[in-house]
Amino acid sequence: MAATEEWTEPRSLEHFDAELGEVMSSSRTGVVLLLELVSSWPLQMRWLDRQVDLLAPEAIRRSSGETLLAVLLADAGLPRGWRLRNQLLERAQAHHVSVLAGLSSWPVQGSTSMDVLAAAAAALLDEQSSYRQSITEELKVYLDGRELALDVAGDFLTG
Repeated sequence: MAATEEWTEPRSLEHFDAELGEVMSSSRTGVVLLLELVSSWPLQMRWLDRQVDLLAPEAIRRSSGETLLAVLLADAGLPRGWRLRNQLLERAQAHHVSVLAGLSSWPVQGSTSMDVLAAAAAALLDEQSSYRQSITEELKVYLDGRELALDVAGDFLTG
């Protein structure tokens, strides 16, 4: 994408499973990377999509709202998927953008589009859980000898 070229939001995730199935039928290997912006600020999805385009211009990218970006790489193995994931997370951290990522591949995680999507979603859920736990641990406070924590919604939890 040239600097003067207008950015176009990735197509919707609506039919991603069917599209993944088509790609899987023509490629022996591939990866699915689900990227979630922790908090969506204006232009963050645009920035994230641009980073994927720079690092993997051959990738198929689909979005769901302003927080989820699905990336599909045909004819790529897990090492390529992990490399892309790590590069994106490093760039995000350098730009103070919080991104969570779930990665899966075929045929390792399954032979159907639903298997591969479910594995990527499960990996993303693990990332979300770890992120929330780290946030909760960082926001512990002590009042009158009792440990309190702020959860993600900002409510106090007693522990």
